[in-house]
Amino acid sequence: MGRVYTVDDAKFFLENYKNIQMECNDFLLNAYQPGDKNEVSAQKTGRENERNIIKKLDNKVYQENKRIIKCIDKFLKSLSPENYRIIYAKYFTRMKNYDIANKYHMDISTVKRKVRKSVEGLVKLLNNF
Repeated sequence: MGRVYTVDDAKFFLENYKNIQMECNDFLLNAYQPGDKNEVSAQKTGRENERNIIKKLDNKVYQENKRIIKCIDKFLKSLSPENYRIIYAKYFTRMKNYDIANKYHMDISTVKRKVRKSVEGLVKLLNNF
């Protein structure tokens, strides 16, 4: 267990979910893996390609980002439809609490409470996954 995540971390991850996903995919596609002279001069064999893929998958930042993505996916699936709508509006479309309350005909304090409870659930998931 490396790092303990806070509510601020969870909010940051939700706001940057798509960016983290793109970073992971981009890393797998484009990360530079230095090869030895034999690999450069000759065509790569299947095993050398496998070794490069394994090197990429062992990258700590990549692994942590993948773990965060899995946690957020699990978190989003566990939400009730109402809470999912609120979290999606708040973090994915960046709406303000007031606008969310108006859109879904709720009290602002209810929106804040549901957001806070949901984000606390994500923090628990991130720290125990």
